[in-house]
Amino acid sequence: MIPFAARAAFALLSVVPAFAAGAASNPSPEDKLWQKRLIVLLGDRDIPEVQKQASILEKGRPALKERDVEILGEQRPAGLLHKRFGQGAGFLFILLGKDGEEKLRSKKVVSLDKITQLIDGMPMRKDEVERAQENPSKPKSSAAN
Repeated sequence: MIPFAARAAFALLSVVPAFAAGAASNPSPEDKLWQKRLIVLLGDRDIPEVQKQASILEKGRPALKERDVEILGEQRPAGLLHKRFGQGAGFLFILLGKDGEEKLRSKKVVSLDKITQLIDGMPMRKDEVERAQENPSKPKSSAAN
């Protein structure tokens, strides 16, 4: 039985089409190129690492939103994301930059601090922060960043 907190945290990932049972199409990282940073979370929701990572991501939702992070997930080892990232069964966390390049790959749970520090060190993120400080009244636009 999955603890309630883990089930609630996993709800964050369950809304992603690839996590929905019988999803007809998988999300594609290319759809978000230059718009969003992506966390790709692979593994069955019953895997303890997936539950823990989902909980961390749920608690960190405001910090991730501020950094233009979207989460893609997939449970099925035969799915397109699993094939693309060379993952069979088991847990895998991948952080992709807005440029589509892999910034972090881990088979262990990644802390929110590590995620945000890594993103904050990216040149594109530094530019975003600088622009926001120069134009504090302008709403942030994530397009073409």
